[in-house]
Amino acid sequence: MTGRKTDNRAAARLEAGMPRFVRFLAGRLAGEGHEVYVVGGAVRDACLGRPIQDWDLTTDADADAIVRLFPEVRSLRPKHDTVTLAAEGDSCEITPFRGGGE
Repeated sequence: MTGRKTDNRAAARLEAGMPRFVRFLAGRLAGEGHEVYVVGGAVRDACLGRPIQDWDLTTDADADAIVRLFPEVRSLRPKHDTVTLAAEGDSCEITPFRGGGE
């Protein structure tokens, strides 16, 4: 199955299934004027109609800005400027946009 109907259903599954913590992170990034998108396993699982277990975001904010935006949330920076934010048993990896250049 491909096409717009699949895209709309996947988007609806992403919206409906997004955990409160991920919604909070995405909302704060967007509220500060940053672009933010759901990526990775969540998108794959939504497109395939599977339960979504893994939530990742990408943004135009750099890793330092991500950490500054969430001082109340425990953060780790294990690799490649990806910031893992964790609170109350929930976690989400946020990775700055890569590549492209000018």
